[in-house]
Amino acid sequence: MCYIDNIKPVIDKLVPALKSQLEAIIGEEVNILFKEGGQLVGINSFEIEIKTLSNKYVSFSKLCQLPGCCGVCVSFNSRVIASFNNKGIGSILNKFRIDLTRELGYGLLLCTDVSSNIKQAKILAKNNWKEIFEFKNPRTGNKVKIHVYNLTGDN
Repeated sequence: MCYIDNIKPVIDKLVPALKSQLEAIIGEEVNILFKEGGQLVGINSFEIEIKTLSNKYVSFSKLCQLPGCCGVCVSFNSRVIASFNNKGIGSILNKFRIDLTRELGYGLLLCTDVSSNIKQAKILAKNNWKEIFEFKNPRTGNKVKIHVYNLTGDN
């Protein structure tokens, strides 16, 4: 049995409300697809793709268990396609990822973002993420911020 099959009850519980919220904003029916983690085989991981019925991408995101610690989930490569920006979709999807990882039993959700990503910074601040560290990535030269969300208590 694959990981997606194991989490299907949680997906079935949370996705209808997400689908309804997104369709109200976009004005078109959407499909929400969960796919096994691709290159992260062997680690509990998956991708979430959201597309309209007219086959326009709305959003992508990935979640994976932190190797070596089953209590931490890492959210990465999360983005809303530019034509759907400034509609509140990023905040809705952020809340969905928080609810999903909490329901899956994780204690902490972690993400990184490039300091210049102002839209992401606003979403994280609005949704009570805590910035815990900033560093300069020696491979890219980018300033990177590390944020956490405590799934077991108040943030």
